[in-house]
Amino acid sequence: MTDMRPSQRMRDLGVVQQGAAILTEPARAFDLPAEQDEAERVV
Repeated sequence: MTDMRPSQRMRDLGVVQQGAAILTEPARAFDLPAEQDEAERVV
């Protein structure tokens, strides 16, 4: 077993972490009701 920092493990799993550029981008509003299923899935 190798020692791995929890932050590295999360990064490897695709968890976006503090300081990532994507977190500075504004979210796009859902086009309801057309995207209702997607909105329910992620909220």
